[in-house]
Amino acid sequence: VAAAENVTSSRGYRLADYSNFGDRIDVAAPGSDIYSSIQNDSYDSLNGTSMAAPHVTAVASLVWSINRNFTAPMVKELVCSEATTTEAYGNRRTEGGINDSSSSYRMLNARMAVEEAIRITDAEGIATGRFVDAETGYGISYGTFTIYEETMDGERYDDNVYNVTDG
Repeated sequence: VAAAENVTSSRGYRLADYSNFGDRIDVAAPGSDIYSSIQNDSYDSLNGTSMAAPHVTAVASLVWSINRNFTAPMVKELVCSEATTTEAYGNRRTEGGINDSSSSYRMLNARMAVEEAIRITDAEGIATGRFVDAETGYGISYGTFTIYEETMDGERYDDNVYNVTDG
């Protein structure tokens, strides 16, 4: 994880000078001026990859909560892929200390990762939730339910029966 800072430019986030760098970085996340708890029941604005990593963990948790059948590599792909991230620019250092301000890293984007997890889950037909009475809106804790799929013209093609018990 790399730490990014928000800059007042049209480019948005850039990699912070103190951040991790190199080819082993999977994703960048906000890591500058993060309001955090400190010793003696107090708070302060802190900087670093230690401030960025919890953002990545939180997004990974959100993604996994959408579909608990996702494996760890699937969650990582959803959190870090080019399809679900934006760019964090500049301050990319090399082992020789060269600063390449034209380079970029993938920037964490919670909304894009969660939306992609939902899209994949819907496409696979995996769902979680609860049964709700359509008339009252109250949850139903037990009973037998039939859920069916139908074509656009109303023809049923798949029926599934579920027995739900309280508890």
